[in-house]
This record gives sequence, C-alpha cells and structure tokens, in this order.
Amino acid sequence: MFYGQISAELRLAFGLLNDPQFLHLPFLDMNASILQCVEEGRAGDATIMLDAYLVQSERTVLAAYERSIKR
Repeated sequence: MFYGQISAELRLAFGLLNDPQFLHLPFLDMNASILQCVEEGRAGDATIMLDAYLVQSERTVLAAYERSIKR
C-alpha cells in the first residue's frame, strides 16, 4: 500500500514537469555507476553514491517543481 501511495504521488508530481528528459538525463550515468558498484560487491561505495544521488535528485525535482508553479 505504501509504494502504491508514493507511486501515485510521484506520477502527479512528475506530471507537472514540462521536460522529463531534463529531469532524468543527468541521472543515467549515476544509475550505471551505482549498479556497477553493487555488481562488483562495493556496497559501501554504492551507498555513498546513492546518498548523493538522492540528494541531487530531490533538489532537481524541487527546483523543477518550483519553476513550474511560477509560470
């Protein structure tokens, strides 16, 4: 139930954004790097990278949302 709620909220939030490529493109390389760390058994490195990823993605989404409501 929790995931369903979060998933619905994210769809609503992302629906407000006009440029999904702008939102997702910067994270493709980060996704690959995190996956590589996990596959190589470097969980500590993956954890550090994922933490930075989450902070950056939160800031990106909030900035995009702020721009969308100012229009």
